[in-house]
Amino acid sequence: MLSHLDDPEPHDYPDDFRSRVKRRGRALQRRRRTLTGLAAVVVVAALAGAGLYGRALTRLDDVERLTVAGTSQTSGGDRTVLVVGIDTGLGEGFRTDTMLVVRFAGDRASVLSIPRDLAVSAAGQTDPVRVNTVAAERDYSALIDVLDAELGITVDNMIEVDFAGFVDLVDLVGGIDIATATPIRDDMSGLRIDTPACHRLDGTQALALARSRRMQTQGADGTWRTLDGGDLDRVAHQPVLLAAGLEALTRTRPDPLTADRLAGWLVDHAAVDDNLGNDELIDLVRRAMALTPARIAFQSLPVEPTVLENGANVLTTSDWFADTVEKWEEGTTSAYTDPGLLGLCEGTTPNLRPELPAGQPAPALAGPSLSGAHFDLEDHRGRYVVVSFTASWCVPCINNLPELVDYAAERSNVTLVSVSPNDQDTYITPILERAGARWGVLDDQDGTIAERFRVTTMPTHVIIDPDGRVAATLHGTVTSDDLDAVTE
Repeated sequence: MLSHLDDPEPHDYPDDFRSRVKRRGRALQRRRRTLTGLAAVVVVAALAGAGLYGRALTRLDDVERLTVAGTSQTSGGDRTVLVVGIDTGLGEGFRTDTMLVVRFAGDRASVLSIPRDLAVSAAGQTDPVRVNTVAAERDYSALIDVLDAELGITVDNMIEVDFAGFVDLVDLVGGIDIATATPIRDDMSGLRIDTPACHRLDGTQALALARSRRMQTQGADGTWRTLDGGDLDRVAHQPVLLAAGLEALTRTRPDPLTADRLAGWLVDHAAVDDNLGNDELIDLVRRAMALTPARIAFQSLPVEPTVLENGANVLTTSDWFADTVEKWEEGTTSAYTDPGLLGLCEGTTPNLRPELPAGQPAPALAGPSLSGAHFDLEDHRGRYVVVSFTASWCVPCINNLPELVDYAAERSNVTLVSVSPNDQDTYITPILERAGARWGVLDDQDGTIAERFRVTTMPTHVIIDPDGRVAATLHGTVTSDDLDAVTE
């Protein structure tokens, strides 16, 4: 559905771009691969764990500083940092690939992912442009202005990360542990994991996962199904990758040599604003040192596919994006409390629940809906029931709502009911109302219903047959044809 966004229009670059890249030649020997922007958070936390040994500390003087209007010399207190992941391969030019806004508050952090194809209004442009083009010439002042004007986000500091060191970084920390619920593959990125289990990924494998935009999952019948979220699927995988990276650091506990290598990685592959001096950078490092996966909240900006008047395929913010920004500021959603196709590992056991077997009696499902009406699965014997697990913080869930609304309107023999795990009614109810959903929504703030139905993917659709037995469990966004294949 969104695969047309994978190849944005090529950018024009200034004549002196090549020479400016060459002046950063200390890293160019390794700048040949496209990677993910989670690396900056991982490296900062790793240096914190190392205690910033003497040589590593002195090397921070060599980290490139950029003049960026709008940043500030914040000391202590809350701090909001824009992390920009770029690709600077000489044959590919400069491209902003990943944008994460990280808010540090106390001993916690919340991360907001900005899709690279988000359409925004930029100074000097008459038509909307993709947000990843605003800083095409490293004009991060303009990017910070856009985030303030379009999303109401005030940035204190920024970190630019050259992605070309990602493979080496993952290998340096000994790999990352990822659990998969099914076999997964992506021929475009080179990803292939054949068994549902815990896997320690090296740098090359982690790169293939981080770049995956056309992931396929294998069902119990052996068939492969392609996820249709495009770049939004990649965004959805970022929380697990970040959490796995932080867990790898607790395993690494680097010695002085490793700390020096990590500091060298920052010198070779990162730049910061000139208001982030060594003292401020150390403060940021020390705060990152306290982070664990449970102390990081993750939000993805809710967006909708849109075609502009000039024919460009872009993403625009949904009406409820302000709710998401507010939740990001509050840090209310955990990075991995609802593992999906990917999850963290517990020893050698995946931190994922197997789905309900088809044919077994469905778990009990009864209680008041958010509208006040009572729902009881037993009252719907003789009909198919689609139990849709959704949440206000789940972008694919929100994007799938129009399809579900059309399906419900055209299928008189099927009942739909939604369950909203780890969410608040003040967030999910307006989203469903704006989408035109007229079915009941059961509150599941403590996640007990999701656990009973063994939900590991958001969205998940558990289909109950007329005899009250599980007919199928469908993971990810679905179409009317997907549901009809089970209910007809």
